[in-house]
Amino acid sequence: MREHGLASITCLLSGIDVFRLEHQSTDRSLRVVKGLHDFHVYANEFWVDYIFSIATSNSGLVPSSLSNVLGSLSDRLDLVLEHYNMGVTDDGECSISDKRLELLKGYKGIQKSARQTLLARTKRAIDIDSDERSKYN
Repeated sequence: MREHGLASITCLLSGIDVFRLEHQSTDRSLRVVKGLHDFHVYANEFWVDYIFSIATSNSGLVPSSLSNVLGSLSDRLDLVLEHYNMGVTDDGECSISDKRLELLKGYKGIQKSARQTLLARTKRAIDIDSDERSKYN
């Protein structure tokens, strides 16, 4: 779990650097063509599951290479979310109450992003459920 979590977080951190507007587009294109960022889709979908699994394990998020990379990603996400004014607010449609989020309180950007990921999953599940029910009506 820790290795997959570390790989996912490292991939996302790399993506923040490579896909920012200031990064040279030729280098970005070469990386994409070479397949260096194929793991991003997977990492983006499952990073939160790895982090929650590790955070709820016996050893938790103890100081390690994972917690260092997690801290770096957290800081970067916090800046990105703040820059694009994407703070997490419950809009009344759906709110997330997951006690595992409290385990991430030392990682402000990660906690915000995890909350948004869980909220997006919930909304997606509701939309899929609605679509399925409409087939039978």
